[in-house]
Amino acid sequence: MLGVTVRGKRIAFPAGLPDYLRTRGTERKIAGIAEQPVNEVGIKTILLKTGKRWNYYAAIVEAGKAVIPHVHAKGGVEKYYFPEESGVMHIGKATPTSEKAGKLVHLAGWRAPVRAVGTIEVKPGEAHSFHNSTDERILFFFRCHSGHMAEDRFMVVNEPAY
Repeated sequence: MLGVTVRGKRIAFPAGLPDYLRTRGTERKIAGIAEQPVNEVGIKTILLKTGKRWNYYAAIVEAGKAVIPHVHAKGGVEKYYFPEESGVMHIGKATPTSEKAGKLVHLAGWRAPVRAVGTIEVKPGEAHSFHNSTDERILFFFRCHSGHMAEDRFMVVNEPAY
């Protein structure tokens, strides 16, 4: 079975992940994710596929840790694919305070947390953060616009309560 190993057990690739990513090549790339540095939002990522509009990544969040809340102003719907229930996703509407002031935004308010399982969509302008509420490292996948990882990322000032 093609898939990933999470917490010592073999599971299938998550529903919604495109078929062209369900390959042994993807499995091999994921094997190297643990050696990646932690990025500016607090996770380790590895690029799986580059496209003109969308890039696909695998990501790891350590036990009890959270992705630093951030928002993307443009680019289309970002999709997260969770192989199994692994924590909660926090989503809220944000407005940029100033692009020149450290790329910070204030949040109008967080909605109720969403169980992180299956596919979760985040629209442009929605702040988001994933909290790994387990005692194990979590692997998940996401699809984002090619500009999201660099120039179109604003950090959120008021974080959700974890």
